Amino acid sequence: MLLRLDKVPEALGGAEKAMAGIYASFSGELKGSVLMLFPEESVKTLFRLLGNCELEKHSLDEYQDSLLSEVGNICLCWYLSAISKMIDVEIMPCVPVAAYDMAGAVIDLALIRMGMVSDRALLVLTDFKGEINEIHGAFLMMLEPESQKLLAQRLGVA
Repeated sequence: MLLRLDKVPEALGGAEKAMAGIYASFSGELKGSVLMLFPEESVKTLFRLLGNCELEKHSLDEYQDSLLSEVGNICLCWYLSAISKMIDVEIMPCVPVAAYDMAGAVIDLALIRMGMVSDRALLVLTDFKGEINEIHGAFLMMLEPESQKLLAQRLGVA
């Protein structure tokens, strides 16, 4: 769904909801930034399954930060690769950074940065389901105005 930037926290369950975010900018034919978001319960599941560790005191240690950054990097690159192939453009992501805090704080930097050049973001809700565990996430993509035009043209909606 396409949202105004000021509506993003509400769409994610509210600015007070604990959440992990992995942020990266990207360049190439499309320019902008992406944010992969995971609610607290999904972060706990990721840490338990992949890192054999627990989330404590709403803060990340160095290992958890690295684990979260890598999971986010994989997800972000997968999404960007799919978009790249779908509309036949080159996209090069930068190294991601991870944060864990309330949703408002996690997404503020990305929204402020992109809010200078755009007022909308593409939000895709994502579920990763296994036999036992489920991980919920959200992919938020914010494009610079020229990239928005290119994407719309390539998708045939311009």
